[in-house]
Amino acid sequence: MGELTEHDPDTAAPCRICGGSTRAPFTRTPAPYEVTTCLTCGLGETTPLPPAEELRALYVGDYAADHGRKFGPFIEFGRRAFIRTLAKRISRRAGPGGRVLDIGCGDGKLLRALAELGYECTGTEVNPRVHEGLPDGIEVNVAAGGLAETEFATGSFRIVVLRHVLEHLPEPLDTLREVRRIIAPEGSLVIAVPNLASWQARLMREHWFHLDLPRHLFHFTPSALERALVHTGFRVERTSHFSLEQNPYGWLQSGLTAGGGRWQTLYDQLRSAQARRPEALVLAMAVAAMPLCVGLGTVESLVGAGGTIETWARPS
Repeated sequence: MGELTEHDPDTAAPCRICGGSTRAPFTRTPAPYEVTTCLTCGLGETTPLPPAEELRALYVGDYAADHGRKFGPFIEFGRRAFIRTLAKRISRRAGPGGRVLDIGCGDGKLLRALAELGYECTGTEVNPRVHEGLPDGIEVNVAAGGLAETEFATGSFRIVVLRHVLEHLPEPLDTLREVRRIIAPEGSLVIAVPNLASWQARLMREHWFHLDLPRHLFHFTPSALERALVHTGFRVERTSHFSLEQNPYGWLQSGLTAGGGRWQTLYDQLRSAQARRPEALVLAMAVAAMPLCVGLGTVESLVGAGGTIETWARPS
């Protein structure tokens, strides 16, 4: 992970998970943001942490105004397919029926898919425009704001989903403690985060797509995530490193970003909110490189070093 920083172990802010104060640099360029890792548990932390007002501004404009979508029609079609697969996997593992909470539900795709499978669905989302993407006829309740702003009853949800949300939160342990309170005694927590210990993260460092500075405040390894869950009253049942939705694109965009210039803009060009047509040369390079990226994502997942991790846990 690199050499130790000059932080004095006696004065550095303690790690949010283990209390350790000795850190090493993960990123190689310190400005304007850097990531350091705890040498005890492996948790990465973005420094400096952006103020709350700046963080809120980062999420404005994530979804297009007229249709509530983040990307163009072709990519949105693929996203819906991946989400339907996830919903079916949740149904198989957790069983049918009951109340589901999706924290940071984004545009509501997962809630819609789960509602169609017979679940009673609730979501929270800091972007108030999420309602624009919810079709008529689907019984989904979305509370604008974060989990701390809601007043859910103790033990009221059988399934709680934290999918690519925990890394965005300034107090991840507080969120997990609140989840522990509102989840049923035999409930299931489904949590997914980028994997700071993945091959793509360790190779690409500050160019890694899933680092997403400064929106991602904390960066988890499998061991750091498990320690956080155990510390907040959960036991881990299963962890998967495979994600066809996330891992190949992590390799692709990270490689393009490392190339600099026009190559690092593919993701922004694909977002419908940008109203830009993808540059032909960049798009052609992406299409040509994707088979290699799928292969890399598959291999790293097989050896337990995938770009993202999905963990299932239950209250202990």
